[in-house]
Amino acid sequence: MSELIDSLVKKARVAQEQIEFWSQEKVDEMVAAVGWEVYKLEHAEACARLAADETEMGIYEHKLNKHRKKTLAR
Repeated sequence: MSELIDSLVKKARVAQEQIEFWSQEKVDEMVAAVGWEVYKLEHAEACARLAADETEMGIYEHKLNKHRKKTLAR
């Protein structure tokens, strides 16, 4: 697991360097694109399943609804 985390941190740092000087408008566009990807049913299902399994709290269907509604800021 430690290797996975190290790998993800390295990737995040490379990505951060690539966008460090982007305009606010371009950052906003990227964040919106990420939000819409998360909103897609298959991605929302995967996030909800992971949250339910990892925390062993809550109900999967409730987490799925919450993930999709929060993406829309509701």
